[in-house]
Amino acid sequence: MKQVRVLVVMTLLAVLSDYLLHPFYPHLFRERFGVEDPRAVGYYFTALCGAVMVAFPLWAYLSRRVPVLRMLVITQGLAGLLALGCYFTADYAQFWAISLVMVLCKGSYLLVYPYALQLCPEYKHATLIGTLTVMVHLGGILGAVVGGYVLEAITLRSAFIIM
Repeated sequence: MKQVRVLVVMTLLAVLSDYLLHPFYPHLFRERFGVEDPRAVGYYFTALCGAVMVAFPLWAYLSRRVPVLRMLVITQGLAGLLALGCYFTADYAQFWAISLVMVLCKGSYLLVYPYALQLCPEYKHATLIGTLTVMVHLGGILGAVVGGYVLEAITLRSAFIIM
């Protein structure tokens, strides 16, 4: 059960990282790329959600052939490298491409849910699902709040290093 707790904490950290910049993308687009059209953020969020929706069936398919923890280590490591790419790029189109691939890789953490369910006895499934649901919502809220505090101390661009 210790491994399940680690997976729950990992879920919280992953969601927190995902939501760190959400309220601040309009500022990021304006400051880094000179994009002031508010629709650009809407299009970007739409693309992010679409990337996760496309990626999850791929990760689920691959999880039948590759051990989940190995896949998570690889994909989350790649996501970290791609976050550095988001930090360094100064081109708006490159940012879109790199960040969408980053989100595709980060989306593999959704495999934590079925994996954690496999690790715990069936009578604890409802408790685990409830706990994961709370972690996702808490991570979203904390991500926005922590993002505000963090961005007072660092640049918007530097948030990708933290992610």
